[in-house]
Amino acid sequence: MARRIAQGIVFLGAALLAACSGEPPTGPVKVKWDRDQCERCRMVVSDPYHAAQIRQPAGQGRTKVYRFDDFGCAVIWLDKQSWRDVPGVEFWVTDHRSGDWIDARKAWYVLESNRSGGMGAAEAVPFATKEGAESFRTKQGGKVYAFASIPEDYIQQ
Repeated sequence: MARRIAQGIVFLGAALLAACSGEPPTGPVKVKWDRDQCERCRMVVSDPYHAAQIRQPAGQGRTKVYRFDDFGCAVIWLDKQSWRDVPGVEFWVTDHRSGDWIDARKAWYVLESNRSGGMGAAEAVPFATKEGAESFRTKQGGKVYAFASIPEDYIQQ
């Protein structure tokens, strides 16, 4: 009986902490534009059309959300985390058309377009649909890729 009470208290405490954080337990969170820093390069996250977020699943307690100034920083950073392949890792990017957060692993990307990212770097431009990516490619050039088919050598480490 005492064990069940202790388990209940631990569960209730974790639920209260999650509720008090103001962040949802899943999905992307609000970004403080021009104030939040990229977890990898420490540049300010300032452009809603290039931002990314990664949510580390709860191990002992709450989940943790990391913010990035672009897709490339997020991919490089995630690859170095020991928990990168743990089920429940969430990866979000913003759709280039709408600015809405979308699942990075389900997004379509235009690479090698005329568009450059921060500091003139090559950019992977994300879209919620293949049609959106193809439309952008028609105007800006480049090649369309699903997340899983992006060449490993595309993102410079």
